[in-house]
Amino acid sequence: MRSLRIRMFVALLLLWPVCCLAKPPVAEQGLFKPTFLLANESWSAGTAFLARAPDGKSTLMVTCHHLFGPAAGREEQMSAEQIAATVRGAVGLSMQDQKLIIVAPANLKVEGAREMDQQGMDKDVALFTVRDADNVKAFELAEKLPNVGDAVYLFAREVGAASPKLYRATVSEASGKAIAYVFDDRKVELRGTSGAPVLDESGKVVAMNLGGGDQDGKLFGVGNPATAIRQAIGQGR
Repeated sequence: MRSLRIRMFVALLLLWPVCCLAKPPVAEQGLFKPTFLLANESWSAGTAFLARAPDGKSTLMVTCHHLFGPAAGREEQMSAEQIAATVRGAVGLSMQDQKLIIVAPANLKVEGAREMDQQGMDKDVALFTVRDADNVKAFELAEKLPNVGDAVYLFAREVGAASPKLYRATVSEASGKAIAYVFDDRKVELRGTSGAPVLDESGKVVAMNLGGGDQDGKLFGVGNPATAIRQAIGQGR
C-alpha cells in the first residue's frame, strides 16, 4: 500500500507542471477586428485591443501604425499627420462577443508615429478614442517592462479560427524600444495578429504584437512595449 501511495505521489508531481500552469485573465470584451474609415472608403486589417488611458478618463482602441500602409494593402504608408487629417475613425468588431461593436470616432494623434524599423518599435502605434465605453471591459497597460525569462501570452485569433486564444511565450529581449519573445508552440499562425496584446501573468498588457517569424528553429514575436504606448497616450492630442 505504501509503495502504491508513493507511486501515485510521484505521478501527481509529474503531472503538476502541466495541469497547474495558470493562464492570465483577459478582458472579456477587449479584443477587436478593426475597420478604418476614410471619407469614401474603408479597410480592415490586423487586430486592435481596448485599453484604459493611464489617467482613467478614457478608453482607447490601440493598434499598429503600419496597418495604415502597404502591410495592410494600402499603396503608401500614411503619416501620423495624414491619419489625423483623413481617417474619420475606426469601428471594431469584437472577437469575443459577437453582438458587440465599438465606435472610435476620434484619432489621438501620436507625434512621430511610424512603422517599426531599425531604430525601434516604440513608435508603431495608432490610437482612437472609443465612444460610450464606460461599461466595456478593457485591458490595463503595464507600468514597467517585463524581465528576460518572464512568461508572456499573446492574446489573438488565428486566421480562420472562431475565437481568440492565449499563446505562451518567453521574453528574450526587453527595452523601452522593443520587446521580443519566443513562443512555446512553433506552429502559431501570426498572420493578422499585428495589434494584438501581449499579456503578463496578471493579465496586464506588456506589449502590442507587431510581427514575428522563424529564426534558428524557433518562432519569435516582436512588440511595442506598453511603456511606450503609455507615453504615446500621454503625448497624444
